[in-house]
Amino acid sequence: MEITLWYNFLDKIKIKSNENNNSLHQDDITYLKKELAIRNKCRRYKSRLDPYKNQIITLRNTGISYQGIAYWLLTRKKVKITPEAISLRIKKWNSHETG
Repeated sequence: MEITLWYNFLDKIKIKSNENNNSLHQDDITYLKKELAIRNKCRRYKSRLDPYKNQIITLRNTGISYQGIAYWLLTRKKVKITPEAISLRIKKWNSHETG
């Protein structure tokens, strides 16, 4: 994903080179930083599960199945979601904590 961003960036603008070496000009770097900030802001996805993150993780750590968590969300929080979606979201939360 970020590789295509670089290719798009390099296609859109021409790299300005110094006399001694080829490097990105400060304007190019500033442009890229702004572009990355906009893309990251747009990609921030909020799950319906995010408000219940701590409760879901606690339930999972106490041995409740994904199906049990889905039932709890449906009956207590009025959130209808599949056990698979819960599993994927927990994996995503764990990957953000470790990475």
